[in-house]
Amino acid sequence: MSATALETTGRVPDIGQAVAHAFPHWRDLVADTPGEAGFPESDTYDLATTVISTLERAELTAQVFRSDTPLTAAGEHLARLIDACEE
Repeated sequence: MSATALETTGRVPDIGQAVAHAFPHWRDLVADTPGEAGFPESDTYDLATTVISTLERAELTAQVFRSDTPLTAAGEHLARLIDACEE
């Protein structure tokens, strides 16, 4: 999502608007897990933003190096962190 947003910023308003709506939706979905584990709401949104940002960066790195390793590693470690929230 980030690459598309950056490439089209200011040039394709419809894509900018779609990204502006997608990010909060994703953040809300991801924030549910720590929220259900009892984290304060302010922390759940910060954690969700961190998860999404990590995956976005891992996706970019995977594309640059033409390898799924960065994305797989990020996903596995984020899953461990999220699982720890549920304990």
